[in-house]
Amino acid sequence: MSGRTSSWKALRYAEDRARGARYLSQVDAQQQDYVAARTRVLETIARAERGGSVAAASKEANAIRSSSDDYNELAVAMGGIDPPVSLRRAHAGLVKSLQLFSQMLDELQDGLRQQDTTMLQQISSGDTAQRVDELRATWRIAMTTEARRLGVEVPRRLTRVGRRTS
Repeated sequence: MSGRTSSWKALRYAEDRARGARYLSQVDAQQQDYVAARTRVLETIARAERGGSVAAASKEANAIRSSSDDYNELAVAMGGIDPPVSLRRAHAGLVKSLQLFSQMLDELQDGLRQQDTTMLQQISSGDTAQRVDELRATWRIAMTTEARRLGVEVPRRLTRVGRRTS
């Protein structure tokens, strides 16, 4: 009987390991898109901080609107990934972080349309930004713990999720 139990446990572990590896691969693909979207946002913010005409502010606000849409699409795509049971709560937080990013960009868009560049600093240091950082860091820690348990390699890009630079 114990031979059957250990065989079943080994099979279950192998299935969990394969599922964990698939999950990380799917999240890594979305994180690649996130990095591209984030880069576009940072470039737009840098242009907005330099200031300029009303037309330029309107152009940057439109670019931010497009980025907000990108984050919404990322949230939907990330929400479509089926995480391992042990990561469901943390994964939901990761999805929520993308929704919050979109919300922050909507606020930024409003500020740019009003030519209020002080909004940039307020948004990036506000409660929502801190919550995003917490959700993403919580996911990274949970994911790293689970990957270690399963013996699954974590893609390098995912080791940076939730750090202030990602």
